[in-house]
Formats: sequence, structure tokens, C-alpha cells
Amino acid sequence: MDIVYKLDDKNQFMQNNGITYLLGANQSGKSYILSLLKDGFLGKYKDFSVGNLAVAKNEYNVIFLDDVTDFNGEFKFTKNNVFRDLIYSSVLNNINETKLLKDVNDLFDKIDTKVNQYLEVNINKKQEEKMYFDIEITDVNDIIDKFTNIYIDNYLLKESNIPRSIKRKLIYNLLLFELNKGESIDNIVIIDNFDLYLDYENTKKIINKLNEYHIKNPNTYFFVSSSNNLYELIDDKSSIYHVNNNEIYHIEDLYKIIERALLRESYDSSDKGLEFDEYLVENIQLFSFDIKKKYDEIMCFDQHEIGKVYISNNIKLLNKYDNKNKELSIYCKNKFYQYFYEEIYNSLGNSN
Repeated sequence: MDIVYKLDDKNQFMQNNGITYLLGANQSGKSYILSLLKDGFLGKYKDFSVGNLAVAKNEYNVIFLDDVTDFNGEFKFTKNNVFRDLIYSSVLNNINETKLLKDVNDLFDKIDTKVNQYLEVNINKKQEEKMYFDIEITDVNDIIDKFTNIYIDNYLLKESNIPRSIKRKLIYNLLLFELNKGESIDNIVIIDNFDLYLDYENTKKIINKLNEYHIKNPNTYFFVSSSNNLYELIDDKSSIYHVNNNEIYHIEDLYKIIERALLRESYDSSDKGLEFDEYLVENIQLFSFDIKKKYDEIMCFDQHEIGKVYISNNIKLLNKYDNKNKELSIYCKNKFYQYFYEEIYNSLGNSN
């Protein structure tokens, strides 16, 4: 899915092959871009296209979640609720509702008889107005709605002390149940701060779940944002965009970054008879056998460091290790790594 939208008279390009991640510091513009995407897919933003085509109203099924999405509202157990329908529908379709209602009302009639006997003796004889109680269940849904308590890991769902991490995971589970109901049009799922309240392991589980869902349901596309360093959790690095000042920046091919860093390192030791751009053209295949080896090395040891650049606009590149400010700096082990991180930093819209 190729997306183009205009921002301040400048075209912004984004691709989604299942999941697109928007990473950036707080207040960098992630929420703004997701809101723009929502309006675009709803057909409300004219400078927005998918595959070079304008988007019409109702062309996509758009679902938007953010950090203030009301959990209790999503899980409210009512007759038309997705969660209730999912659990009880198949059961109710296979029972004798008439018999069930008769049995339940017979039980309540016994209670009514006892209560009304008490009222007649102790209340009605002492006043003109006569009171009578009648408990009557007319629909199986009344039983479910009135008497169902839902527990999650021993927490009563309606209790306020249920952990926020559990609430967040349940919202995603409910979301995926809901999406399974519609396959006629493409689903666009937009989640702001998708890993809010989730720890490392649960964030990893949600990422895997979204990936698996898209593979099984290729008509569903996810756009998610985070301010946390998730780089090493995301297998498809080309799906990650950096957000800075409402603009998006993208590294489509990390191999190109590695190649350019290797060439810059090599250029330093050359006789400087050529300008770097000329040297690059003449020696573009010089390190074709070394690039894969460097890539594997970086993926083993340096993914967290790369992720720092995606979530901060003020990372310092150091040639001396600084333990005090390690989350705000990257230690460059040698000249290659100095050039490598400079290339990443500049490619993501930053400047040294």
C-alpha cells in the first residue's frame, strides 16, 4: 500500500506492507500524522492518495485507538456488544430458550411468593397503597446482562484496580475479534502509543500478534506509533519510520547505509585524488562481500543503538564510552561506526 499525502506543500511518502511503525520522541508529531492518516482513509483529506488514487468515503473500514480509548466502554457486556456476542451467541443458538425462561421464572416465583406474603402481613395492612413484587425474566439476555461477572486473571473486570497492562491487551484482543467479522473491504487500524502500559515481553507479543493477523488477513493494515525503543523487536526494518517535527523519515535499505559508511572509511585512507561522490561511483562494488558480514554484526550487537536515533532528535555520537548518559548517546567503536551512525542520523532528518 503506497500512500502519499501533502504537508505544508510538501509530499510525504509512506508504504505499508502490513504494519507501519511511527517512532519518535514525545511531541514529535506522531499523533498528528496518525490523525491525518485517519482523515485520509475516511475520505476527509483531499491531499491524500493510496496507490495514486483518491480515497472515497466508506472505501475503508477505519478503526482508531489511542491512550484514552475507554476500556470499560469497549468491554461493556450488553446485548449488541461484540464481546458478548462472541461468547454467548453459539451457546444460545443451541438451547431451548422457552424452557430455560420457564425454569428461571419458576424459581423467582417462589421468591415472589415469600416476599409478597411478608409484604401483605407487615406492610400492606398498615397502609392504603398495596405493594407487590414480581420478578420476571422475559429474555435470556436479561439473565446474562444482570448476572454475569467477568474475571480476568482473578480481577473482576469492573474493578478499578485491574492492571492497565491487562486492559490494554484485552482491547487488542477484542479489536482482532471485531476485525474477523468483516472481510468485504480493507481494514485500516490506527493505534496511537500502541505499547502504552505494556512491558517488553507483552509489547513483543502484541507485535507478533499483529504480524500474524495481517498474514492471515491481508486486507487489514496497521499503523502504530510509539515513543519507546522498539527497533530490535521489529523484524521488518523497512516498516519503521522516524517522526520529527510532523515529518516522516525512512531508511528503506540498511545495506545502503552500511555500504556508504564503508566507502567513507575507505575514502579516508585513499590518496584523495577524487571527490567523495566520484570515489563512491568508482568504488561502489568495493565492499560487496563485506556488507552482509557487517549487517549481521550490527543486527547482533547494535540494534538498540540504532533504535535510539529513531526515538530521539538529540543523540550524541561519542568516540568514548559514557555510562552516565548512555541513553542519550551512542558509543562509536571505530571510524566505521562513526560514519554508520552519522549516515543513519542524517537519513532520519537530523543533523550533527
